[in-house]
Parts: sequence; structure tokens; C-alpha cells
Amino acid sequence: MLRTNKTIEILRLHSNQITTNGAQSIAKALARNTVLKELDLSNNKIRDKGVEA
Repeated sequence: MLRTNKTIEILRLHSNQITTNGAQSIAKALARNTVLKELDLSNNKIRDKGVEA
């Protein structure tokens, strides 16, 4: 869904217990997304490697 998204501009995923692996998966899905302007991943369990993704 995120790879082919043409309408979602803001995605708020705060406080969802997303881990580093989850953040890496989200990053892969968004790699070619040109529509999303804001992504909120605050208050999750993402470590440095997830942030780097």
C-alpha cells in the first residue's frame, strides 16, 4: 500500500510499539513514495538502526 500510495500525505504511526524491524520495513515501502510529506513514528521502540533506515 505505501509503495503505490498516491493520496496519503500524512501518516501518524506514533505509540504503536513499532520496532527497529518495523521501521526498516516502513522505510523500504516508502523508498519510492513521492506523495508522503509527514511521517510520525514518535513513541515507538525504534533503535538507531531503524532510524538510519
